[in-house]
Parts: sequence; C-alpha cells; structure tokens
Amino acid sequence: MKTGNYSLKIMEKIIALEKRKIRFWLLKFIFALFFILGILGFVFFTIARIFEERRIWDLLSLFREEWEIILEFWQDTLLIFWEELPKEWLVLALISLFIFTLFVIISSKKIGIIRKKIQYLKKY
Repeated sequence: MKTGNYSLKIMEKIIALEKRKIRFWLLKFIFALFFILGILGFVFFTIARIFEERRIWDLLSLFREEWEIILEFWQDTLLIFWEELPKEWLVLALISLFIFTLFVIISSKKIGIIRKKIQYLKKY
C-alpha cells in the first residue's frame, strides 16, 4: 500500500482556487472602479462645459466685485445661477457619486477579507 501526503496536494489546489478567485475579483474591482470614475469624469466634464456655454462662471465672478453691489444683488445673482444650473446633470452626478461611495465602502470590506485570505495563504 502506498502512503502519501494528500493534505499537501489538497492544500495546493485550494490555494490555486483562492488565487484565481482573488485575481478575478480584483479584475472586476478595477474594471468597475474605472467605469464609475469614467462616468463621474464625463458627467463633471459635461457640467463644466455647460457652465462655460451658459457663462455661469461669469455670473459667479460678480461676487468678486465690490461688496456694496454684492449685498444689494446677491439674491438675484443666486436665483439666476440656480435657474441656469443643468439640474439633470447635477442629479446624475450626485447619483454617480453616491454609487461610487457605496462601491468604495463595500469594496473596502471585501478587500479586508481578501487581505486575511492572502495572509493565510502565505503561511503555506
């Protein structure tokens, strides 16, 4: 009868399986991270372009002028600023920012679990 160390072979297969799972998760994580950051970048770039087209930055430059004018017309300036804002794009930006924050929170928990797995795998 042949005797062998089967636990070592089984452990090597488990380690290989865990390494594949970790690599696949990291690949998904990096893809999702770049996708969400791409959407955020696109939305903020579009908002900045709309600000430039509507000359909203010029409207805000009134606040750098004399303080007497600001104290007298600040409500009108803010009302015009509010009406000129691209509200749909701002809502999309806030939703994207919320999804990104949620993604980071969930991923940080998963990264902690993966770090523990890697520490256990280093022992073998």
